[in-house]
Amino acid sequence: MAVSSRSVKLNQAMKNTVISPALLNAIDLNKPVSKHYSLGMDDYMDESALVPSSQDEDDAFVNPPPKRSKPLKLNKACKGKENQAGKSSEQRFQQSFDVTEKDYEELAKGFVPKTTKKNTDWAVRNFREWKRNRNQRFSDKKCPDKLIDEGPWNKAELCFWLCRYIVETRRSDGSKYPPATLYQLLSGLHRYMEANDHYAPNIMDRHIPEFKELHSTIDSLFRQLKAEGVGAEVKHATVITKDEENLLWEKGVLGTATPLSLLRAVFYCNRKKNCLRGGKEHRNLKISQLSRHSKPDRFIYTENGSKNHSGGFMELHVENKVVPIVANPDLGDACHVLLLDLYLSKLPAKAREADIFYLRPLTQLPSDPQKPWYAVSPCGENKLGSMVKEMFAEVGVCDKTNHSLRATGATELYRANVPEKIIQQRTGHRCLKALRTYERTTSQQHLAVSRILSSDMEIDYQQATSEASKSRTQPKTPCLPGISSMFGVTNNCVININFGQSNTNVAYNLHEFERDEMPEEMEKAPAEVELDL
Repeated sequence: MAVSSRSVKLNQAMKNTVISPALLNAIDLNKPVSKHYSLGMDDYMDESALVPSSQDEDDAFVNPPPKRSKPLKLNKACKGKENQAGKSSEQRFQQSFDVTEKDYEELAKGFVPKTTKKNTDWAVRNFREWKRNRNQRFSDKKCPDKLIDEGPWNKAELCFWLCRYIVETRRSDGSKYPPATLYQLLSGLHRYMEANDHYAPNIMDRHIPEFKELHSTIDSLFRQLKAEGVGAEVKHATVITKDEENLLWEKGVLGTATPLSLLRAVFYCNRKKNCLRGGKEHRNLKISQLSRHSKPDRFIYTENGSKNHSGGFMELHVENKVVPIVANPDLGDACHVLLLDLYLSKLPAKAREADIFYLRPLTQLPSDPQKPWYAVSPCGENKLGSMVKEMFAEVGVCDKTNHSLRATGATELYRANVPEKIIQQRTGHRCLKALRTYERTTSQQHLAVSRILSSDMEIDYQQATSEASKSRTQPKTPCLPGISSMFGVTNNCVININFGQSNTNVAYNLHEFERDEMPEEMEKAPAEVELDL
C-alpha cells in the first residue's frame, strides 16, 4: 500500500522500515511545535510498530501501540513567571481582606451627605421636642412614643399626628416657620423613617390616599403663611463688588508679602474663579488636582468629587468638572496662576508627598527665603469655612461669607453675557434652575428699567443701561456743605432738618439731590440738624 498523501521524514537508521497507516494517522505532522519544548519521534511510536520491508505487505501493518504519556516541561523563563504570578496573586487581595464587618454595614447604609444627615437629625429633634411639650399639655390624648421610629406603620395615625405637628411647631423664639423650612422638617422625618425601615410609608407621596389630609393641610398652611408674609424675604449670599475686592488688596488682607495673605489670596481666587463650594471642598483639595501646563501658561483643575458630582452608581457617566486657569500678567500679583506658582513653591516637600493643598501659615516669615512658609499640618475645615468672613471683618464689611465668592464668580459671568453652558461647566451645577439663582440684578439694571418705563421716548435696554452706568460714575457734591466734615461718613442716613422760623420738619436723603437741585428751604439760614442713623 503506497502512502502518497502523507510522508514522514525518517532519519538514516529508519530508511528500511514501514509505518502503518494507523500510526500515521496518530501522528499529526501539521501540529506546530511549541517554542518552549520539542517532541522526538519516540514520543509518538514504539519499536514494535516498525516492521521489516521484506515481509508481505498485508502482514506488515499492525495496530499502533498506545501513546506513552510524557509530561511536558516548561523552560526556566516560564517557571519564573509562574512563581511571580503566584506571589502577586497572594498580595493582590491582602489589603482588601482587612475590611471589617462594620465597614460593610456603613457601606450598606448608603451615601448620605453630611448636611443631609445634619438636617435629618435636626428634624427628628424638633419633632420629639414638640411631642414632649404637647403630651405634657394634653395628657388625655398623647402622641405615641414610637410614631416615627419603627413599625408596624399606621398610616391613619401618622397622618393625624403629622397634621398637628406641622401646624403647631415653632421656632425657639415662638415665631412661625416659613413654608420652605416646614417642607425640610417633613423631608427629614421621611428620611429618618426610611433609614430605620425600608418598608416605611412615604409621607411625602401625594398619591397615597391615607396621606391626602396631610397634604391638604400642608397646602392650606403654606398659602396662609404666604399671605402673612412669613418667609417672603429670601436670603442670598451677597455679591462682592470690585471696590470691596480692591479694598482687600489695598489693606494687605490679600497679597504675596506674608504667608497668611498669600494663603488668603489663593483661597479667594480658587473660590471665586473655580467656583468651589464650602470649607469641606477646600479642605479636601489636593495638589494633584492642579496640573501645570504651558502654551498658554495655565493650570488645569480637575474635580475629584463634590455635592453635585459625588460619583454614585447613577453618576457613572457624569464627567468631573475641569476648569482651565489661564495666566493674565496684566493683573500683576492678583494673577491666579502667579499666586498658585508662588504658593506651591512655598510649601514643604512633605506636603507634596501627603498631597495636601491648604496648610497652616507660619506666623512669621522664615529668616531663610528658601525655607517653606507653611507648617506640615492642614488647615482646619472650620478655619477655611470662615475665611471670607474674617477677611472682610478686617476691612469693616460684615455681610460676606464663603458662598459670596461662588455667587460673585457666577454673577460676574452672567453680567458679561457668558453663555449659560460655560457658566454651568465652571460652577458644576447640574440644572439651570439652580444656576439661575446666581443671576442677581444690579442697581444699574433697576435704574435702566425705570428709565425705560418713565421715558416719553422709545429707548432700548442697552442704551438705558449705558446711561445708568454713566450717572453712577459721575461724582456728586453733597447737598449740605460741611456735613461730611461734621459727622464723618453719612452714607444711607436720613437727616431731619428744622428750618428756624418756618417750623417745618422735612426729611431728606443725602444722596437724593444734587447741589443744583437743592430745595429752596435748604438754602435758607442755618438749621437744626438731627441725624437718624
